[in-house]
Amino acid sequence: MNRIDATFSNLSRAGEKALVAYVTAGDPSPDLTVNAVTALVAGGADLVELGLPFSDPLADGPVIQRASQRALTAGFRTSEIFTMIERARRQVAVPLMVMSYYNPLMQYGIRLFCRDLSRAGGDGLLIPDLPYEEEGELREEAEAHGLRLTAFVAPTTTPARLEHLKDLEGGFVYCVSVTGVTGTDQTISKRVRDVIRWIKEETLLPVVIGFGVSRPKHVAEVGTFADGAVVGSAFVRILETASGESQLAVPDEATIVKELTQMARELKEGFTMSF
Repeated sequence: MNRIDATFSNLSRAGEKALVAYVTAGDPSPDLTVNAVTALVAGGADLVELGLPFSDPLADGPVIQRASQRALTAGFRTSEIFTMIERARRQVAVPLMVMSYYNPLMQYGIRLFCRDLSRAGGDGLLIPDLPYEEEGELREEAEAHGLRLTAFVAPTTTPARLEHLKDLEGGFVYCVSVTGVTGTDQTISKRVRDVIRWIKEETLLPVVIGFGVSRPKHVAEVGTFADGAVVGSAFVRILETASGESQLAVPDEATIVKELTQMARELKEGFTMSF
Protein backbone atom coordinates (compact mmCIF):
# COMPACT_ATOMS: atom_id res chain seq x y z
CA MET A 1 0.00 0.00 0.00
CA ASN A 2 1.20 3.50 -0.79
CA ARG A 3 2.43 5.26 2.37
CA ILE A 4 -0.01 8.13 1.86
CA ASP A 5 -3.01 5.80 1.85
CA ALA A 6 -1.68 3.88 4.84
CA THR A 7 -1.04 7.07 6.81
CA PHE A 8 -4.52 8.49 6.34
CA SER A 9 -6.06 5.09 7.10
CA ASN A 10 -4.10 4.82 10.34
CA LEU A 11 -4.94 8.38 11.35
CA SER A 12 -8.62 7.80 10.69
CA ARG A 13 -8.67 4.68 12.83
CA ALA A 14 -6.93 6.58 15.62
CA GLY A 15 -9.34 9.51 15.36
CA GLU A 16 -6.52 11.89 14.42
CA LYS A 17 -6.01 14.56 11.78
CA ALA A 18 -3.03 14.88 9.45
CA LEU A 19 -0.41 17.59 9.76
CA VAL A 20 1.16 18.04 6.32
CA ALA A 21 4.37 20.07 6.49
CA TYR A 22 6.03 21.86 3.58
CA VAL A 23 9.62 23.06 3.07
CA THR A 24 11.41 24.21 -0.08
CA ALA A 25 14.07 21.77 -1.24
CA GLY A 26 17.57 23.21 -1.12
CA ASP A 27 16.70 26.21 1.03
CA PRO A 28 19.02 27.18 2.53
CA SER A 29 21.03 24.02 1.76
CA PRO A 30 20.45 20.35 0.88
CA ASP A 31 21.78 19.22 4.26
CA LEU A 32 19.46 21.51 6.22
CA THR A 33 16.52 20.44 4.05
CA VAL A 34 17.07 16.81 5.06
CA ASN A 35 17.48 17.79 8.71
CA ALA A 36 14.35 19.92 8.48
CA VAL A 37 12.35 16.91 7.30
CA THR A 38 13.50 14.80 10.24
CA ALA A 39 12.83 17.70 12.63
CA LEU A 40 9.27 18.16 11.37
CA VAL A 41 8.55 14.47 11.68
CA ALA A 42 9.99 14.46 15.20
CA GLY A 43 7.51 17.23 16.04
CA GLY A 44 4.54 15.30 14.72
CA ALA A 45 4.25 15.95 10.97
CA ASP A 46 2.39 13.06 9.35
CA LEU A 47 3.38 13.85 5.76
CA VAL A 48 6.10 16.12 4.35
CA GLU A 49 6.05 18.01 1.06
CA LEU A 50 9.30 19.12 -0.55
CA GLY A 51 8.79 22.06 -2.85
CA LEU A 52 10.73 21.96 -6.11
CA PRO A 53 12.26 25.43 -6.60
CA PHE A 54 10.90 27.21 -9.66
CA SER A 55 11.53 30.66 -11.12
CA ASP A 56 7.86 31.56 -11.50
CA PRO A 57 5.92 30.09 -8.52
CA LEU A 58 2.52 31.64 -9.24
CA ALA A 59 0.63 30.03 -6.35
CA ASP A 60 3.24 30.85 -3.72
CA GLY A 61 3.37 33.92 -1.53
CA PRO A 62 6.50 36.00 -0.89
CA VAL A 63 7.96 33.73 1.81
CA ILE A 64 8.09 30.66 -0.42
CA GLN A 65 8.98 32.74 -3.49
CA ARG A 66 12.10 33.95 -1.66
CA ALA A 67 12.92 30.39 -0.63
CA SER A 68 12.76 29.19 -4.24
CA GLN A 69 14.95 32.05 -5.38
CA ARG A 70 17.55 31.35 -2.70
CA ALA A 71 17.73 27.69 -3.69
CA LEU A 72 18.02 28.51 -7.39
CA THR A 73 20.66 31.17 -6.74
CA ALA A 74 22.65 28.59 -4.78
CA GLY A 75 22.66 26.38 -7.89
CA PHE A 76 19.80 23.95 -7.17
CA ARG A 77 19.16 21.37 -9.88
CA THR A 78 16.01 19.28 -10.20
CA SER A 79 17.84 15.98 -9.75
CA GLU A 80 19.00 17.07 -6.29
CA ILE A 81 15.51 16.68 -4.85
CA PHE A 82 15.72 12.92 -5.35
CA THR A 83 18.97 12.75 -3.38
CA MET A 84 17.36 14.71 -0.54
CA ILE A 85 14.35 12.40 -0.48
CA GLU A 86 16.58 9.34 -0.55
CA ARG A 87 18.58 10.67 2.42
CA ALA A 88 15.46 11.64 4.36
CA ARG A 89 13.86 8.26 3.65
CA ARG A 90 16.65 6.55 5.58
CA GLN A 91 15.57 8.47 8.68
CA VAL A 92 11.78 8.81 8.47
CA ALA A 93 8.88 6.52 7.61
CA VAL A 94 6.23 9.16 6.82
CA PRO A 95 5.10 9.86 3.24
CA LEU A 96 7.40 12.21 1.32
CA MET A 97 5.91 14.16 -1.57
CA VAL A 98 7.11 16.64 -4.17
CA MET A 99 5.14 19.84 -4.78
CA SER A 100 6.08 21.32 -8.14
CA TYR A 101 4.79 23.32 -11.04
CA TYR A 102 4.37 21.37 -14.25
CA ASN A 103 7.11 23.03 -16.28
CA PRO A 104 10.06 21.52 -14.36
CA LEU A 105 8.56 18.04 -14.75
CA MET A 106 8.14 18.53 -18.48
CA GLN A 107 11.72 19.72 -18.79
CA TYR A 108 13.01 16.74 -16.80
CA GLY A 109 10.70 14.26 -18.53
CA ILE A 110 7.42 13.05 -16.99
CA ARG A 111 8.26 9.36 -17.02
CA LEU A 112 11.83 9.93 -15.83
CA PHE A 113 10.71 12.20 -13.00
CA CYS A 114 8.16 9.67 -11.72
CA ARG A 115 10.69 6.86 -11.99
CA ASP A 116 13.38 8.75 -10.09
CA LEU A 117 10.96 9.95 -7.42
CA SER A 118 9.73 6.42 -6.81
CA ARG A 119 13.26 5.01 -6.69
CA ALA A 120 14.29 7.66 -4.16
CA GLY A 121 11.49 6.64 -1.80
CA GLY A 122 8.95 9.33 -2.66
CA ASP A 123 5.23 8.70 -2.45
CA GLY A 124 3.38 11.34 -4.40
CA LEU A 125 3.12 14.59 -6.33
CA LEU A 126 1.23 17.86 -5.97
CA ILE A 127 1.05 20.04 -9.10
CA PRO A 128 -1.03 23.19 -8.41
CA ASP A 129 -0.99 24.56 -11.98
CA LEU A 130 -2.14 21.36 -13.72
CA PRO A 131 -5.92 21.19 -14.36
CA TYR A 132 -7.42 17.72 -14.16
CA GLU A 133 -8.40 17.83 -17.85
CA GLU A 134 -4.69 17.85 -18.73
CA GLU A 135 -3.24 15.54 -16.10
CA GLY A 136 -3.72 12.27 -17.98
CA GLU A 137 -0.08 11.63 -18.88
CA LEU A 138 1.25 12.50 -15.43
CA ARG A 139 -1.41 10.51 -13.59
CA GLU A 140 -0.73 7.48 -15.78
CA GLU A 141 3.02 7.63 -15.13
CA ALA A 142 2.53 8.34 -11.42
CA GLU A 143 0.28 5.34 -10.98
CA ALA A 144 2.67 3.16 -12.98
CA HIS A 145 5.40 4.02 -10.48
CA GLY A 146 3.28 3.63 -7.34
CA LEU A 147 2.88 7.37 -6.74
CA ARG A 148 -0.23 9.34 -5.81
CA LEU A 149 -1.15 12.49 -7.72
CA THR A 150 -3.03 14.89 -5.49
CA ALA A 151 -6.16 16.63 -6.78
CA PHE A 152 -6.50 20.37 -6.08
CA VAL A 153 -9.81 22.10 -5.41
CA ALA A 154 -10.26 25.86 -4.90
CA PRO A 155 -13.01 27.98 -3.30
CA THR A 156 -14.07 28.95 -6.83
CA THR A 157 -14.57 25.34 -7.91
CA THR A 158 -18.17 24.58 -8.78
CA PRO A 159 -19.93 21.37 -7.68
CA ALA A 160 -20.12 20.27 -11.32
CA ARG A 161 -16.32 20.35 -11.67
CA LEU A 162 -15.95 18.11 -8.64
CA GLU A 163 -17.52 15.12 -10.35
CA HIS A 164 -14.12 13.92 -11.61
CA LEU A 165 -13.17 13.14 -7.99
CA LYS A 166 -15.38 10.05 -8.21
CA ASP A 167 -12.80 8.45 -10.49
CA LEU A 168 -9.83 8.92 -8.15
CA GLU A 169 -8.43 6.06 -6.12
CA GLY A 170 -5.97 6.65 -3.30
CA GLY A 171 -4.17 9.74 -2.08
CA PHE A 172 -6.03 12.80 -0.85
CA VAL A 173 -7.70 15.98 -2.05
CA TYR A 174 -6.01 19.33 -1.39
CA CYS A 175 -8.53 22.11 -0.83
CA VAL A 176 -7.10 25.62 -1.21
CA SER A 177 -8.57 27.89 1.46
CA VAL A 178 -8.13 31.22 -0.34
CA THR A 179 -8.40 32.66 -3.84
CA GLY A 180 -4.84 33.87 -3.64
CA VAL A 181 -1.33 32.72 -2.75
CA THR A 182 0.26 30.85 0.15
CA GLY A 183 1.25 32.55 3.36
CA THR A 184 -1.88 34.58 4.05
CA ASP A 185 -3.10 34.66 7.63
CA GLN A 186 -6.84 34.61 8.00
CA THR A 187 -9.87 32.76 9.28
CA ILE A 188 -11.09 29.90 7.14
CA SER A 189 -14.11 31.13 5.15
CA LYS A 190 -17.57 29.62 5.17
CA ARG A 191 -17.13 29.07 1.43
CA VAL A 192 -14.36 26.55 2.15
CA ARG A 193 -16.67 24.62 4.47
CA ASP A 194 -19.21 24.39 1.66
CA VAL A 195 -16.54 23.18 -0.78
CA ILE A 196 -15.41 20.51 1.69
CA ARG A 197 -19.00 19.31 2.00
CA TRP A 198 -19.31 19.11 -1.80
CA ILE A 199 -16.02 17.23 -2.07
CA LYS A 200 -17.10 14.66 0.47
CA GLU A 201 -20.30 14.08 -1.49
CA GLU A 202 -18.15 13.01 -4.46
CA THR A 203 -15.33 11.00 -2.89
CA LEU A 204 -14.30 9.06 0.19
CA LEU A 205 -10.72 10.30 -0.13
CA PRO A 206 -9.33 12.38 2.75
CA VAL A 207 -9.47 16.15 2.31
CA VAL A 208 -6.81 18.52 3.64
CA ILE A 209 -6.79 22.32 3.65
CA GLY A 210 -3.83 24.50 2.76
CA PHE A 211 -2.97 28.16 2.05
CA GLY A 212 -3.47 30.51 4.99
CA VAL A 213 -2.97 27.83 7.65
CA SER A 214 -0.09 28.84 9.91
CA ARG A 215 -1.16 28.81 13.56
CA PRO A 216 -2.55 26.27 16.02
CA LYS A 217 -5.89 28.12 16.00
CA HIS A 218 -6.12 27.64 12.23
CA VAL A 219 -5.34 23.95 12.59
CA ALA A 220 -7.96 23.62 15.31
CA GLU A 221 -10.60 25.16 13.05
CA VAL A 222 -9.62 23.06 10.04
CA GLY A 223 -9.73 19.91 12.14
CA THR A 224 -13.43 20.38 12.84
CA PHE A 225 -14.44 19.71 9.25
CA ALA A 226 -11.44 18.41 7.26
CA ASP A 227 -9.03 15.49 7.55
CA GLY A 228 -5.87 17.53 7.87
CA ALA A 229 -4.04 20.79 7.32
CA VAL A 230 -1.06 21.84 5.22
CA VAL A 231 1.41 24.31 6.75
CA GLY A 232 4.25 25.73 4.68
CA SER A 233 5.17 29.40 5.01
CA ALA A 234 5.38 29.21 8.81
CA PHE A 235 8.12 26.57 8.56
CA VAL A 236 9.88 28.28 5.66
CA ARG A 237 10.11 31.50 7.70
CA ILE A 238 12.14 29.63 10.31
CA LEU A 239 14.49 28.31 7.63
CA GLU A 240 14.76 31.81 6.18
CA THR A 241 16.55 32.97 9.29
CA ALA A 242 19.41 30.63 8.37
CA SER A 243 19.93 32.51 5.09
CA GLY A 244 20.96 35.73 6.81
CA GLU A 245 18.39 37.72 4.81
CA SER A 246 16.26 38.63 7.80
CA GLN A 247 17.09 41.37 10.28
CA LEU A 248 17.67 38.81 12.99
CA ALA A 249 20.97 37.28 13.98
CA VAL A 250 21.66 34.08 12.08
CA PRO A 251 20.93 31.13 14.43
CA ASP A 252 22.91 27.91 14.34
CA GLU A 253 21.44 24.84 12.69
CA ALA A 254 20.66 23.13 16.00
CA THR A 255 18.48 26.08 16.98
CA ILE A 256 16.63 26.03 13.65
CA VAL A 257 15.99 22.29 13.91
CA LYS A 258 14.69 22.74 17.45
CA GLU A 259 12.35 25.54 16.36
CA LEU A 260 10.97 23.46 13.49
CA THR A 261 10.28 20.54 15.81
CA GLN A 262 8.60 22.79 18.37
CA MET A 263 6.37 24.49 15.79
CA ALA A 264 5.34 21.15 14.29
CA ARG A 265 4.49 19.89 17.77
CA GLU A 266 2.37 22.97 18.56
CA LEU A 267 0.53 22.70 15.26
CA LYS A 268 -0.15 18.99 15.64
CA GLU A 269 -1.48 19.61 19.15
CA GLY A 270 -3.69 22.34 17.70
CA PHE A 271 -6.02 19.69 16.31
CA THR A 272 -7.03 18.78 19.85
CA MET A 273 -7.41 22.32 21.19
CA SER A 274 -10.32 24.75 21.36
CA PHE A 275 -9.82 28.46 20.73
